[in-house]
Amino acid sequence: MSDVDGVQLLWLSDYWDGPVAGLALYRGERLWFDAEWDDSLDDWTAPRRYRLRRLPVEELAKQEAIHHDFERMVGTNSCMHYLERVVPPADTTTRSAFYAIHPPSDRIDVHDLPVLANFTTWTRSDAAPLC
Repeated sequence: MSDVDGVQLLWLSDYWDGPVAGLALYRGERLWFDAEWDDSLDDWTAPRRYRLRRLPVEELAKQEAIHHDFERMVGTNSCMHYLERVVPPADTTTRSAFYAIHPPSDRIDVHDLPVLANFTTWTRSDAAPLC
């Protein structure tokens, strides 16, 4: 499968030396993206390569609700949409409350969902619709 162009990242749910997973906009559709792991390197591919997957409707709604909680309780540091809407990080009490409600162990597992496309280059979604 060849790489596609025109992917805009909306927000990140995971980051490690670069985006790892989150929501992207491609051809007007909100799709989940996740970085490809290279077992031989024991690291993300270099350059980092991503896969696009379509979430079930109810899972997309759930992930967007979690993201809205993150914006409200932690801040918009994981957002790549509407840069003028940047909210400073929340206080430690609010941040801790978010992670109590949404622990990292509850992260979505998308590996059984079909890969629709791959990409290596992306843009910020400054003009993308609100998440």
